[in-house]
Amino acid sequence: MMDRCKPRYKEVVMACQSVRWFVATVVGLVIGAVDPVTQAGDDKPARRDRLEAIKAEFDKQLTAYRKAESEAKTDDDRQAAAKRRPSLQEFGKRFLTLAEEQPTDEVACDALLWIASNSARREKLELDGALDLVEKHHLKSPKLKGVVDALACSVNRRANALAETIANKAGDREVRGRACFFVGLGIYGRTGARDAKSLAEVEIWMNRVQKDYADLRFEKRTLGDLAEAQVFELRNLIPGKVAPELEGVSVTGQKLKLSDYRGKVVVLVFWGSWCGPCMADVPDWRELTTKYAGRPFTVVGVNSGDTKDGVKTAMKEQKMTWPILFDGEDGPIMRKWNVLSFPMVYVIDTAGVIRYKHGVEDYDKAIADLIWEAERKR
Repeated sequence: MMDRCKPRYKEVVMACQSVRWFVATVVGLVIGAVDPVTQAGDDKPARRDRLEAIKAEFDKQLTAYRKAESEAKTDDDRQAAAKRRPSLQEFGKRFLTLAEEQPTDEVACDALLWIASNSARREKLELDGALDLVEKHHLKSPKLKGVVDALACSVNRRANALAETIANKAGDREVRGRACFFVGLGIYGRTGARDAKSLAEVEIWMNRVQKDYADLRFEKRTLGDLAEAQVFELRNLIPGKVAPELEGVSVTGQKLKLSDYRGKVVVLVFWGSWCGPCMADVPDWRELTTKYAGRPFTVVGVNSGDTKDGVKTAMKEQKMTWPILFDGEDGPIMRKWNVLSFPMVYVIDTAGVIRYKHGVEDYDKAIADLIWEAERKR
């Protein structure tokens, strides 16, 4: 149940949770620059053509795989579709071979960044060689800002190390700023800041962002704003902390506060009707309210990104009877609670303490245990 937390396209992409296959379809935004007119005898145009041909072949295979996967109806169909999935290892080798021919030119840079974008969590053999070449020849490239998230949030230590090198030595200020933010975010994603050491490391990087790069923009917000929100989350929104007050106005115009529900186990859900995974989980939330009716339990929703009429329509169609605060588009509650993914779910006990965040393997058991604990104390 409710064990997913999907990336929110409007803010920071949770590269920390996964480097997704869809990156391949937009990688042209990162490495699509065309070489300037070259001198006679220069072979860059031919190398550029080869690069684009490999990219086109990958995209074609990826499109065919996705189509087959979406149309699969049986296990045999799904197995057949899986065989059409393009190999990152195979394509990574081809891009690396191309880069190694002339490792200092723009074509090599683009090929290496393709590998970094697509293989940061998968093909370590090809990745490490590609990252060595990036560090040796391309630290001044402004294109690095498109891959620092994948590097910083990778499980590959070599990728993490390169992200830190970029944060310290990149020639472009915007690249350095983004790298600093994502290095801190990557540490948080890998460790959860569950110990004093990792917590301090994340805060060091976020403080550096606020000090040196606060003015730089990322999507609709500044890096300084994002770093400040991240520090607030570290200090206030992790399991074991008392949840900070959350207050606003419900969709029906009623003033609500999170503290109004002290004495109940609360499943606090940040959601939007535009979010597919959110709507897929609505039946689970509805089932919880039915299952634990009359007991110290409630779901509380915070809607963001919808119009008020849109929320009302969704609530009526989906029979969402629990209290829902309306936060508007990129509202103050979402910003304060540093919501970067939807649905974002917190389980809060009767004393207002955050017990679980994002998700647990068995929500039913976690909630049932907390309710039993609350009823036993009565």
